[in-house]
Amino acid sequence: MILADRPAEVDLLTTIVENDIECVITCGDLHKYYLRDLASVTIPKFGVYGNHCSRGYLDELGITDLHGRKGRLPNGMSVVGLEGCVRYKNEPDVLYTQEEYAAILAAYPWKVDVVVTHAPPEGVNDSSDAAHMGITALREYVDVVGPRYLLHGHTYPNPVLEQVGRTSVVYTHGMQIVML
Repeated sequence: MILADRPAEVDLLTTIVENDIECVITCGDLHKYYLRDLASVTIPKFGVYGNHCSRGYLDELGITDLHGRKGRLPNGMSVVGLEGCVRYKNEPDVLYTQEEYAAILAAYPWKVDVVVTHAPPEGVNDSSDAAHMGITALREYVDVVGPRYLLHGHTYPNPVLEQVGRTSVVYTHGMQIVML
C-alpha cells in the first residue's frame, strides 16, 4: 500500500486486512492524524517526509524513515528514500536546493531496487512551476542506477509517466495498492 499527499478515502486498517497488505509505504505530505491507525499495525512500514510535513511523526507511528537510509522490503527488495522537494521558498519546510540533493544522492547505493521519494526526478511527472519541479540529481541517479521502481507523490501529472528507462514509476495521490 502506498500513501501520499492526501488522506486515503478508506479505513486503513480494514484495507490492510482485507487486501492482505504486506507493507505500507508513505511518500510524504501526510499528517500524523491521517496515519494514526498505522501505529497499531505490525507489518513493515516505510516512508519519507514531504515538503509540508512536520518531522517526527514517522518514528511516533513506527514508520521507518528512509531518507538517506537503505532498507529491505518484505519481498527482499532493497529500498532507499529521499524526502522533501526542491526549495521554492524560504520557510522551514522539508526543502532542499538542487545542489543539496546532489550531495545527498552522491552517498546513495549504486544498486537498489526501489526508490521512495516525495518529489519526482526532473522530467518525470514534474512541472515547470517552482514548487513542483523535479530533482535533477535524482533523474541522474535513476538514469545511471536504474532501480526497478520509483515511488513518488507531490505533483499532479496528466498524463502520468509510468516508465523511465528500466525504471517503473508509481505515482500516488491518496492511496493505492501496488504489487512490487
